[in-house]
Amino acid sequence: MKNEMLKEIVIYYFESVKKSILDYVLKDEDEQTRVGIMQVFDPVVEYGDNIYHGLEPDDEWRATKQHSTDFIRQNLVINSKATLKLMELWKKYEKMHFFVLPSKKD
Repeated sequence: MKNEMLKEIVIYYFESVKKSILDYVLKDEDEQTRVGIMQVFDPVVEYGDNIYHGLEPDDEWRATKQHSTDFIRQNLVINSKATLKLMELWKKYEKMHFFVLPSKKD
């Protein structure tokens, strides 16, 4: 089972390397012409050149989101006040031993 998975990983790795090399070579227009490619329908995007073309939130939405974020930061509590008080008290008493366990030689 493990060898099959490694074999599959190696196969996918070599396929991706071949595709990357082909994409890089075909970026050159002279090479595209030499191979006979007249039109590229889905060109490879250079890293950093892909511009977001979706919906942008308006100022009202951003203000509402900021208000909600601030409200959550101010009011979100992990523990109740009673739990925090108990935790504080526990720090005071956790190092104290209220009973003595017998030693090995006893």
